Amino acid sequence: MRKRMFAGPDRETAVIALGTAALGTNLSLTDSFHLLDRYAEMGGNFLDTARVYGFFSENVQGVSEEVIGRWLAIRKNREQMVVATKGGHPPLSDMHHSRLDKSSLEADLTASLKALQTDYVDIFWLHRDDEARPVEEIMETLHGFVRSGKARAVGASNWRLNRLIAAQAYAEQAGLTPFCAVQPQWSLARQEVLEDDTLVVMNGDMYDWHLKSKLPVVPYTAQAKGFFTKLEKGGAEALHGEAKRWFWSQRNWNTYHVLREISSRTGHPIGALALAFLLNQPFPVYPIVGFRNAEQMTVMRDAARVTLGPADKAALMAAYNATAHF
Repeated sequence: MRKRMFAGPDRETAVIALGTAALGTNLSLTDSFHLLDRYAEMGGNFLDTARVYGFFSENVQGVSEEVIGRWLAIRKNREQMVVATKGGHPPLSDMHHSRLDKSSLEADLTASLKALQTDYVDIFWLHRDDEARPVEEIMETLHGFVRSGKARAVGASNWRLNRLIAAQAYAEQAGLTPFCAVQPQWSLARQEVLEDDTLVVMNGDMYDWHLKSKLPVVPYTAQAKGFFTKLEKGGAEALHGEAKRWFWSQRNWNTYHVLREISSRTGHPIGALALAFLLNQPFPVYPIVGFRNAEQMTVMRDAARVTLGPADKAALMAAYNATAHF
């Protein structure tokens, strides 16, 4: 697994993060440990979790964190891993109910550290934003976490560009810890339908800002729910659920054919090429990728090895930026 220096946590970090939302819920403890072991054996060291993970399936928060905490303790490898978790998620009954006040964030971070069996996290992400809450207050709270040693760095997940710019500017002005990276939804397949208006998808203005600022991006849904690999295996009939509702469009269908041409010429699997699109951007990108079994990890391994040539990068970018048609 290729690594690069991640300036926020100041660690050599795998370029692909392991998404862990399924640990302890959709995956048994045994299967979860096997997945974590395999990721580490392949050289991976970037684990992405969240306080809310587990709540969706088991109605209990922290399930994923507890599995990771047990694994870290048993394998005795905490210092080798870059562990990132997210807090401040609204209650699922009201996604617009803010939980970015200091006491809620402190409670989430404290609970996360206990579940992860560690004294600190490498990155503490805000899972959502509350645009009614001043960025000054939020950044002061996050800086306190870094100053206390409970977090090495902080990041923003699902924050809109205007809020990111304001938060970074205040942190610089006040001498506080800025966001080290941003987590939007981003994949080669453009998300055409957004069912949750608290989520933020990479767009042109945000892309241009990252191009200028070089602030790293750690995108979730980086495989677009397996959109391209499902098309390859079974055509449009293989698309179901979110893969179909969110990503089915003429634009993404056309992108799939560009991928097929590059794959047939280079021998790289389509799934690996789709991830390589993110990894070959002109600013640091660390895609979050979730797997259900070790076999699927070969996509991650292959993607980390792919270097796209200028013509292929241009072709994929043109397909990504094309006008959407349904």
